[in-house]
Amino acid sequence: MKLNFNLYLFLLIGAVIFIFSCEKNSSISTADDTPGNYSNKQLENKLDSVNRFLDLDQIESALRLNNQLINLAKSYKSVYFLGKAYGISGYIKMNKDEDDSVFYYLNLSKENFLKLNDSVNVSKCLTNMAIIQANQADYSGSELTSIEALKYLKDDENTTFLSSIYNCLAISSFSLQNYDEAIYWYKLALKSTDDTYSRQLYKNNLAVAHLHNKNYSVAISELISLQTQYDLTENPELQAKVMDNLAYAKWKQNPYLKPESEFLEALAIRETHHDTRGKIASHSHLSEYYAVTSSEKSLLHALNMYENASLVNSPDDRLEALQKLISAEKPQKAKEYAIVYTQLNDSLVKVRNTAKDQFAKIRYDTERNRQENEVLRAQTSSQQLEIERRKMYGILTISLLVLISGGALALYRIQKIKNQKKLNEEIHTTENKIAKKIHDDLANNVYQLMSFVENNKDIISDEKKNHILEKLDGIYRLSRNISRENSPVETGDKYPEELLTLISSYKNEKTNVVLSGFNEAIWKNVNKETKIQFYKVLQELLTNMKKHSKASLVVLSFKFEKGKLNFFYTDNGIGIAENQFIAKNGIRITENRIEKINGTISFANKPDKGLKVNISIPL
Repeated sequence: MKLNFNLYLFLLIGAVIFIFSCEKNSSISTADDTPGNYSNKQLENKLDSVNRFLDLDQIESALRLNNQLINLAKSYKSVYFLGKAYGISGYIKMNKDEDDSVFYYLNLSKENFLKLNDSVNVSKCLTNMAIIQANQADYSGSELTSIEALKYLKDDENTTFLSSIYNCLAISSFSLQNYDEAIYWYKLALKSTDDTYSRQLYKNNLAVAHLHNKNYSVAISELISLQTQYDLTENPELQAKVMDNLAYAKWKQNPYLKPESEFLEALAIRETHHDTRGKIASHSHLSEYYAVTSSEKSLLHALNMYENASLVNSPDDRLEALQKLISAEKPQKAKEYAIVYTQLNDSLVKVRNTAKDQFAKIRYDTERNRQENEVLRAQTSSQQLEIERRKMYGILTISLLVLISGGALALYRIQKIKNQKKLNEEIHTTENKIAKKIHDDLANNVYQLMSFVENNKDIISDEKKNHILEKLDGIYRLSRNISRENSPVETGDKYPEELLTLISSYKNEKTNVVLSGFNEAIWKNVNKETKIQFYKVLQELLTNMKKHSKASLVVLSFKFEKGKLNFFYTDNGIGIAENQFIAKNGIRITENRIEKINGTISFANKPDKGLKVNISIPL
């Protein structure tokens, strides 16, 4: 009898367990599946409802809700929940014995989990796909799929699940009669699980692999060890399995033994517990055993094997039973069984080849679509990269232009400041030269002329002499004032004193100058140019007042704010008449000085009602 008598039930159970494991795994956070958002909550609730119906074995209700889950996951572009839903579709199709559909949906589930780099769920889906392939006798395909599943498990994680992959590889190797390979994989399966039932089953299957490899003594040793290590009475089906295999191994090692009672005891246990697949194995061994001693009994057990194989729709077991019937029956009846065998075998080969082709086509189409998508993504990425590169070049070009423009503007402003500073220095130097020239030349010459007139008063009449002296004195004072106006300004610590001296010089019996808010400490941090220009502006305002306004009262108000000086000039003079060209020319000079230091100035002039000047200067 083939190994599938002993193992396929476990494969089917494994498929159920691990599909559920794949589907009920904890949620995974992805870019489009953010935990806590509304769409995610909807999907979680729908998935929970599907699983509740599955737990209650209400398959049709679960199918209906699962289709809704698929549509909802597509609408929200939720890759994770789409993977979940496709896995459940595979499980539902498995309940309906639609293995090709199971494989298709498991493959879709795997592809979605691949997008999330969810290696555990990918591996679980691949393992279930490998089990489906083994059930359809696509053992080579099953081996390849199982090996692929192993690649996605890291650091021996999920060891119980890992053992199932090894078990699947062992079954495929055994079915391909690669018994050494099967033994290798069963040993790995035993090492990778702590589950008692799984270990018992793997140990039994390992013994059967040794049996078929004709290592009878090793097989017997493994089975006896299994009987002594565990209390198999707790699991009658496994107890009968081990008992039957041990009797068969002893008989194969020594054909003269008579293990009939052990065979029959194992069959009785299986009949008591309605273990149909187990009964197939028992009838197979008994038919083979009686073939030497009793053809009638051999035929009877072959017939029972065929009937039980037909009940569970196991074509491989039916074919094996037909082979026994052909050997045990009379020629005419054997011929009929041979025809049935040929038809069944041809049909089975056709179905399995179709299934293999279908599995291969599903995998091929998926791989091709994935490659096309990768090419498309690569092209899109390349195009996007080119767009980004052009954007970057554009940004760099604009940035470079801005940098160059900014640099040029900065250089221009720096040069302008330097030129302005140089110009101011030249102006101050020129003013100082003019003041010195007036003082040294003009004033001295006028003074000498006055001395001459004074010394030659006998020649000049008294009337003319007094007139000349008066005029010369006026010229002398004018030149002295011009000299004072253009003389250097003290800009150091004595600047406040310089200002106060200037203001005091314009006070006399006819004009009172009132000072308000003046603060000496503020001027310490004011730059040199601002001090000079403010001094000149104040001097020009006071000079204009003395020459033209006929004011008797002048108020100078200082208000120092954060980073700014607000200065207010007010007098009660006649103001600036429209025809006073000199005064208006002085206004323009004052405005130019204030502009040099980035200040503002405004005039409020009312003829015969005085003059108001507001100045604001950044400090």
